[in-house]
This record gives sequence, C-alpha cells and structure tokens, in this order.
Amino acid sequence: MCIYLPNGITAPVVTLFMHGAITTFTGSHHSVIGEKGHALGSDHLDHHLKFNVNFGNFGFFDKMAGSYSAAKTE
Repeated sequence: MCIYLPNGITAPVVTLFMHGAITTFTGSHHSVIGEKGHALGSDHLDHHLKFNVNFGNFGFFDKMAGSYSAAKTE
C-alpha cells in the first residue's frame, strides 16, 4: 500500500527529498573551528558574510553563473 499526498506525490518520494534537503543543508552550513579560532567549512559560509556570492551548496551552479568565490582558509 502506498500513501499518496493530495498532489499525487508518494510518501517515499517526499522522504527521499527531505533526506537530501537536510543532508545538503547540514553539509553546507557545518563549520569547524580552525587553529586560529576561525570557522572553517564549506564555500557557502562566505555567502552569509558577503550575500552576493556562493548561493548554492556545492558551487556547481555558482561557477556556471560566475558568482563563485573560494572561501578563505586561515
């Protein structure tokens, strides 16, 4: 038996989508404190400082659109 949501999408599809969304959100916002006390993490963390670069989680579409900026690793 398969559960259908009001728009016809099945529950397993929603579950897979949510798993992917949570995984990518956690992976792009996770940070580790480096030796000098600075936060090190993904390039997306620079988006929260500059707001005009690194909109995506993994940089693929940012590189295509020209909005990619490599994160500083100090």
